[in-house]
Amino acid sequence: MTIHLMHMLSTSTWKITSYALPASMSHLLKKATLMIIESKILNQRFSHQEKNCLILGDLNAHSPTWDQWQPRNSIGELIEDFVVDKDLTIINEGSATFISPATGGSSAPDISICGADIAPKITWTVYPATIGSDHHRISMDIKVHGPKGQNKPKKNMAYKKANWDTFQRQIDITLSNPQTNIDPNRTLTK
Repeated sequence: MTIHLMHMLSTSTWKITSYALPASMSHLLKKATLMIIESKILNQRFSHQEKNCLILGDLNAHSPTWDQWQPRNSIGELIEDFVVDKDLTIINEGSATFISPATGGSSAPDISICGADIAPKITWTVYPATIGSDHHRISMDIKVHGPKGQNKPKKNMAYKKANWDTFQRQIDITLSNPQTNIDPNRTLTK
């Protein structure tokens, strides 16, 4: 079992990626896997107010919710319960994410889960070419721009009004004595 936890996008956004061993895992080990993922989220201050998380994993979990090719398995049930309990969203849109080299059959063991707040901002795409792997490449585009009308106004700098001698002296003082406190609001104009 491998779990990677990354902080991203903002102070309350997390990406968790994981890999769970396939069917050979016992139900108890699968449940422990999900508990580890859950504890990672909880340990990173996940709460019902912080919905900006991504959980991405080759969890070898199957459920009709995201995998139409394979019957539900025990880890699939655990994932379903986890998603409901944490008020999360499964981003998978019904595409196969895996082709078995042995049978050529399709399934979707790769699961993408996110917080409810960012779900509408995500476009989830599976590319059929496996590029040397039995798993398809998954891409997620996340729109991170703010609401319309919230753009910061462009600042026009009055370079001609700056007192460059005072500015240079202030830089010299600061560089020679790093302990110097500078008031960033002090106007350095002529």
